[in-house]
Amino acid sequence: MLARRLLAKIEDLRNDACKTLFRQVVLDEGWAIEVDWQNLFNAKNYPAPAGSRYAGRQRFKKNYYGAIIADLKSSGEEFDCLVEIDKHARVKSWIRNLDFAPGFALPTSRGKFFPDFLVELIDGTVVVIEYKGQHLRSNPYEIEKREVGRLWARATNGKCRFDFVFKSGDKGESLPAQIDALLQ
Repeated sequence: MLARRLLAKIEDLRNDACKTLFRQVVLDEGWAIEVDWQNLFNAKNYPAPAGSRYAGRQRFKKNYYGAIIADLKSSGEEFDCLVEIDKHARVKSWIRNLDFAPGFALPTSRGKFFPDFLVELIDGTVVVIEYKGQHLRSNPYEIEKREVGRLWARATNGKCRFDFVFKSGDKGESLPAQIDALLQ
C-alpha cells in the first residue's frame, strides 16, 4: 500500500516537473518554432488505414485527397464541423489530419498533438482547426494544446492560423459562425 502511494506521488511529481519545464521552454516563448511546411499538405503521404476511412453518404467537394478521409464518422459534432468547412466559400481544400505520423503535429507536455483539420484557403493561408466537445473547454491539457497552437500560428507570420471550435463558442457563437470567423 505504501509503495503504491509512493509510486503515485513520484509520478505526480514527474508530471508536474514536465508541465513546468514545458511551460518555461515552449509556452513562455523560449521555444524556437520551426514551421514544417512539408507536413501540412503533402499529396504523396496520406496513409489512411482502410478500416478507418470515411464511408458515409455525404460527399465532400474540397477534400485534398478526394474520397479518402481518415477517421471520420458519418455523423456527430466533428462531422458537422467538417460539413461547415467543406461548404465555406473561402476554402480551397482541406485535410482530415492523421492522428499519427506523418500527420501534422504540435508538441505538448505529454508528447505530440495532432489537430483535426488542416484547411487551405483560396489566398494560400493555412488554418489549423481542432474541434472540441463542450466538456473539454476548461480541461488544462486542452488549454495547453490551444496555447501551443496559437504560439505556432504566431511564428508563421500570418501564413497560418490556429484555433479550437466548439458546438457553442466562447461567447455563445454557433459552430458555423465560429468557422466563418476563423476562415475570414
